[in-house]
Amino acid sequence: MNIPLLNGRRETYSLNVAGGHSGADSARLAGYCPLHPKNARVMAWYLLRRSDVRDRIAQLRQAASDKAILNLTQIRIILSQISRAHLRDYYKDGVLRPLDDDTPNPSAVAEVTYKYDPIHRKPAPVSLRLRDPIQAISELCRLDGAYKQKPMSVTVAPVTSVTVVENARTKLAAIMDKLPVRVAGAEDGSTGQEEASG
Repeated sequence: MNIPLLNGRRETYSLNVAGGHSGADSARLAGYCPLHPKNARVMAWYLLRRSDVRDRIAQLRQAASDKAILNLTQIRIILSQISRAHLRDYYKDGVLRPLDDDTPNPSAVAEVTYKYDPIHRKPAPVSLRLRDPIQAISELCRLDGAYKQKPMSVTVAPVTSVTVVENARTKLAAIMDKLPVRVAGAEDGSTGQEEASG
């Protein structure tokens, strides 16, 4: 329920705080402490201790966030408008219609170019560009879960680590002699034993 406070200054204070002003600035803007602006901080502290003021600020912030954030239904409506739009909807008798509240699929309009009309003494639309409907359909499918990825399993072969110490060449050659070597170019993926010649 969005009911304003009965006290006008408290309501103004709440609106300012919810709008992003500091407590002291909100108190000054609401008309508190006009003779002693330094006392605005104390008045802000006092007002924030009142439950009716705190509740009103919370209501205003909730209302602002509800208006600012689109929910999934609103996003689907916008994407549907974009995917359904066609240029012929915006033309009447070969002339681009003025864009107003009756314009079909308004979310689909990406850009409008206007030219001054000297007869009617106002700008008139001369060209129109729509958003990409294929991209909108793709986003709708993604939102609805049509693009589910299949789980992928990866098998990793064991890795042999080699530590280089003194007499590295002789020890490395001895280790390499014992390891199975994959034959390059073997199409069946078989491994064979090759002797390392060094």
